[in-house]
Amino acid sequence: HYVREADTAIARREFDRALIFYRAWLSRAPLQPQARITLAQLYLASRRPDLAQNLLIQRIDDLAADEAYLRSVL
Repeated sequence: HYVREADTAIARREFDRALIFYRAWLSRAPLQPQARITLAQLYLASRRPDLAQNLLIQRIDDLAADEAYLRSVL
């Protein structure tokens, strides 16, 4: 549900709405790397690099085996 709503919001360029759905998705699945990456990108687009950085490094130990996640952190 959250994934579909978040993707739809991005497609419609409703970025504030997408932020809400990605946050909700991560509250239910905190180790979902794609949700973390996309939410971090939304934070960057909102000129909040501090939030993007914090979000990505919060679970770096848990997601260290995911190459795409590590590339987004670096």
